[in-house]
Amino acid sequence: MMNELNALRVFCKVVETGGFSQAARALDLSPASITYTIKELEKYFHQQLFKRTTRRLLLSSAGERCYASAKALLEQFGQLEQNLHDEAAAPRGKLRVEIASSLSSLVIVPALPAFLARYPKLELTLSVNDRLVSPMEDRADIFIRIGAQEVPQMVSRALFAPRFLCAASPAYLARYGVPQHPDELSTHTLLGFIRSDARTADSWLFTRGDERISVTPGTMLNINHAHSLCEAARHHLGLIYLLDRTLQNYIHAGQLTPVLTDWGGPGPLVHILYPEQRHRSLKVQAFVSFVRELFESHDGRLR
Repeated sequence: MMNELNALRVFCKVVETGGFSQAARALDLSPASITYTIKELEKYFHQQLFKRTTRRLLLSSAGERCYASAKALLEQFGQLEQNLHDEAAAPRGKLRVEIASSLSSLVIVPALPAFLARYPKLELTLSVNDRLVSPMEDRADIFIRIGAQEVPQMVSRALFAPRFLCAASPAYLARYGVPQHPDELSTHTLLGFIRSDARTADSWLFTRGDERISVTPGTMLNINHAHSLCEAARHHLGLIYLLDRTLQNYIHAGQLTPVLTDWGGPGPLVHILYPEQRHRSLKVQAFVSFVRELFESHDGRLR
């Protein structure tokens, strides 16, 4: 089986590099060895895998089917190999995590020195993005998402349930007054969070007991980046309505003051997701455990 697997690796490299000589250089083998391997593979399958012309190498219909299946098989074998190696060694290798910007800068990044010191053989890449990228379209190993839905073939674990807070700078509130009821927001400047694919900013939903009040922010300034919105409020431009975890550093620093705190709005659940076939990977397990412990220690700081 190992010989056939190695032959499939050679076959895929020929396809991907566009020729026998190119594959030989990429694999540090002789062209004759590559040619022999492909001929033996064609004998094994009783199929011609390439259409050989004087100008270029083309896949036959059987070769196209073989390439698609071989790529999937090699990826599965590579993942199995990685998982088994992981079980016998410390977490190592490349790990890419896709995460919302507010969660990255406020919670994850400040804790990374301890995590990387614990696992020095990991090569971590954080892809920070407020745009909702489909996990099925991205090639990250782990996703930390606000408002994530169940995704087929992905393991999903809830991290915490945030709440929305309304806040403004102390100087703004001193000048325009502190609202005591959501109805009073009509006399204030409301800065909205607008999603990249939306035409209008998100509404602000306030709840207290059985009461539910929806408020539409103004149009003077809408921003699709949470931290930029915090900066605008910090510079006294108006009130904002964001998740408590996003606002916590500004509040603790005295740069923003929460208002209408008895009218909290429930926020979307935050989940960590990763492909089902990687749940045994030590590097994935290490990062998932790190994140879950981290959010458990932070949970409740603004409650």
